[in-house]
Amino acid sequence: MIILPINNDIEVLKEIRKLAKEDGDDLFYPSHYAVEDGQIIGAFAVETPTSSWWMSKKKGNAKKTMLMLNSLETLHSENGNAGYIMPCSETSPYFKMMDKFGFNEITDPFKLFYKSLYPFKV
Repeated sequence: MIILPINNDIEVLKEIRKLAKEDGDDLFYPSHYAVEDGQIIGAFAVETPTSSWWMSKKKGNAKKTMLMLNSLETLHSENGNAGYIMPCSETSPYFKMMDKFGFNEITDPFKLFYKSLYPFKV
């Protein structure tokens, strides 16, 4: 098996998405793929455009929220990201507004896991 970079090759991306869907799966922003015997057998994303958010409940307001969101999206766009993932807790005051902000909910139930590669907790 060899691991190859996708390098934004649209045809490779299409093939990976097609194969993943045929396998009942999907993935966000794959960056590399695995080839064995001339066939794609998997892919992974080294980096997935994901943002997290905090705004003071006392000092924030709708206007400041929109300014921050617009700034965040400008930065993603400047980095060449066509979209991004935004985790949002059901207890967040933003949770019920995510669709109004233009987000599509990922309906597959899953949990996020974190692994530190450093000897201390981040």
